[in-house]
Amino acid sequence: MYRVKTMYDLSVSIVSYNNKKDIKQCLDSFFSIIDSKLKCQVFIINNSQLESLEVLSTSYPIKIIQMSKNLGFGQGHNVVLPMLNSRYHTILINLFQFTIKKMGEKYKEYYKRMD
Repeated sequence: MYRVKTMYDLSVSIVSYNNKKDIKQCLDSFFSIIDSKLKCQVFIINNSQLESLEVLSTSYPIKIIQMSKNLGFGQGHNVVLPMLNSRYHTILINLFQFTIKKMGEKYKEYYKRMD
């Protein structure tokens, strides 16, 4: 018997480095606007060895990937590529929570057209 992977509508990756508070605000914004019908997969890539983000996984449906060294922004996002199982993928820049509302509105418009 084999296990079938869940197919997600949208996957999201966020790279973090010593900014747990910003990540929490970003997640609050994202989950407040995302349509509940969408199956989402959220990855947090933690480039910091000094700050743990595990406490966030008790409040949000996210997967935290702890890096052993700081890979930087681009390589941090690349880490999730082999793990993706979604129709669409986007990256979120954790310092720009205000843009998430607009992004959510655009996703909702797009998915309405796809129905």
